[in-house]
Amino acid sequence: MAVELWETARLKGRSLRWAFRVTVEDALVFESAWVAVRYAARIDAEWLAGTIDRLVSRRLFVGCPGHPGQAGPILCWSSNIGTDHGATIGDIHCHVEHMFGPLRGGNWYCQVHRGAERFFHTADMGVQPRSGNAAWWVCEVVVGAVQAGVWKSMTPVG
Repeated sequence: MAVELWETARLKGRSLRWAFRVTVEDALVFESAWVAVRYAARIDAEWLAGTIDRLVSRRLFVGCPGHPGQAGPILCWSSNIGTDHGATIGDIHCHVEHMFGPLRGGNWYCQVHRGAERFFHTADMGVQPRSGNAAWWVCEVVVGAVQAGVWKSMTPVG
């Protein structure tokens, strides 16, 4: 398996963006462009790429949003994608909420926790979902990593 990260320039002097791909031998398993998630810094992209890589190595990667045949945790969300919803699997809880902007491309918040133990929260990290599907997907990746025992928290941005 291999993880490749790169920085991409954007037009009109906009801030740089980070991207990554995960491969197994010559097969592309995941590319960050497939899911609407922004990464504020290299460490943010590395964290998610590493999480996906650890799940792929155990054949537990959930795949991409909307793709049939996903493996991994199946979360029963409290509603269809809207502006505020949650899911629970065992004792792990997820919450996704639209903060502002358009539903696709706007600012979304999500978190994954077990009681007071917080695994993921967009306010603590530079991993920012840009749609409801992307926020759901990030939660599913985190839950899968926690359940598989391959979870590694990320140092919060700041």
